[in-house]
Amino acid sequence: MTRDVTVAVIDTGINRLDRTDGWLAGIPQDGTNDDPLDAFPVTVQNGNPVPGDGLLDPSAGHGTFVAGVVQQVAPGATIRVYRAVDTQGMGTVYNVANAMTQAARDGADVINLSLGVSTVDNQAPVAFTTAVDTVQQVRPGAVIVASAGNMGLETPMYPAAMDEVTGVAALNPDGLTRAIWSNYGDWVDCSAIGVGITSTFVKGYEPHTENNAVVTEYFGPDSWALWSGTSFSAPQIAGGVAQLCQLNNVDPPTALGQLLNGRPTLPGRGHVVTILPGTPLPGP
Repeated sequence: MTRDVTVAVIDTGINRLDRTDGWLAGIPQDGTNDDPLDAFPVTVQNGNPVPGDGLLDPSAGHGTFVAGVVQQVAPGATIRVYRAVDTQGMGTVYNVANAMTQAARDGADVINLSLGVSTVDNQAPVAFTTAVDTVQQVRPGAVIVASAGNMGLETPMYPAAMDEVTGVAALNPDGLTRAIWSNYGDWVDCSAIGVGITSTFVKGYEPHTENNAVVTEYFGPDSWALWSGTSFSAPQIAGGVAQLCQLNNVDPPTALGQLLNGRPTLPGRGHVVTILPGTPLPGP
């Protein structure tokens, strides 16, 4: 590998300090990008706000999982994680846009956004257009990748639907058919498997529904988990671009072209790119 490549993951932050297996070890974790894991609900005890209930929040570990996907695909890349949304998966376009511009200033070659928003007028938020313009000025040649969303709609999601952004939808583990919950449309540039992706997770107790009952599962210090979503298709493309940059000593736009060129295309799904395998999940 002859080229240094940095992938910025703009997400819920990262929480990797309990890991002892070496995964994610090179990713900085500090007060600006910590994923607190258990911040909600906030209750008041003796007049003081107390965060958390002893369980992982719905989006806790999301950024850690996404970073692990990138590392699996591009193990030689430098990964930086920025916290722009909270552990419930909520944030503002302004915080995300600010993280995008900061990542560019920090030297990101590839920016991954496993998040998005739809708008009433189907136009990109001004904060996103401004951020993309700034990224292009500050870091010419940087590639921005974003997830298409999980609502099963053709409605554009931003920033994925922007011309300057590579929008990624999700495929089933067969690598051919669209996951029924994945957004789709002519604004989607490519698709990768997004059902039952395995990646690095965080320590804690997480409730989920199994056979119509709520089950609480414990994840230990070096945990891995299965998760589904376009959130986990996008970082495969981001990682694929980074890997080709290094293997072929090319810039990110060239690497993106190499990744997509020659791939089959499907209506509403763009180029079909299979990288990580998925796991078929049991039905309800």
